[in-house]
Amino acid sequence: MSQQRTMTEQAAAWNEFHRHYPRLIAAIGDATFLQRLSELTTAIVGYDSLVVMSFDGENAPGVLYNDTSFFEDQAIDKEFMSALVLDPFYQLIRRGVKEGVYRLDDIAPDEFYNSDYYHQIYKQTGLQKK
Repeated sequence: MSQQRTMTEQAAAWNEFHRHYPRLIAAIGDATFLQRLSELTTAIVGYDSLVVMSFDGENAPGVLYNDTSFFEDQAIDKEFMSALVLDPFYQLIRRGVKEGVYRLDDIAPDEFYNSDYYHQIYKQTGLQKK
């Protein structure tokens, strides 16, 4: 019975994918692309928020897309944005990883959840370790 439920969930995810995918493809190169990506991903995975950031060499990270209210005020705070170089995702990129989707739990150092950075940045966003 559990396997049947899984198949039902998979079918529902495929239906959501097919419903949202054409709008995502149509938005390639458009300002609405990341919003459409967020809609598709939310429909399939059911995550809480999507934040897309750019990490460019030695410059402070920039917020490209944000569907949470946390970064609205902080996005213009240069000191805050400069602190993001401590971010595990930024560190992953600095180690040479070019692409992929990663969970924080998989890339964060062991002491990350006890760090000042985690308590001052991540916890304020409402993100939780699950």
